[in-house]
Amino acid sequence: MQKHNQADNLPNEHPSIKLISDLISTKNPLHQKWLPRHLVMEFLGYGDTQMSSIQRRAKLQTAKVGKRLFYSIDSILKLLDSSVI
Repeated sequence: MQKHNQADNLPNEHPSIKLISDLISTKNPLHQKWLPRHLVMEFLGYGDTQMSSIQRRAKLQTAKVGKRLFYSIDSILKLLDSSVI
């Protein structure tokens, strides 16, 4: 059984999408499960207020290490899937 790579679901048109896709496909386990806040903000085109709102509404699974925030890739994909119009 072949493992499905989440990076295969992302179009590679925008530089931030390409960067996220490259990070997911690396062998670093952190980047296969979690993305830093700044990359998620760039990917979604959101500012601090919008990201804080999503985080408060528990739309994205969040981990905090020191002052840095990371978001679960699975929760990002679920948010996008639930927002399909």
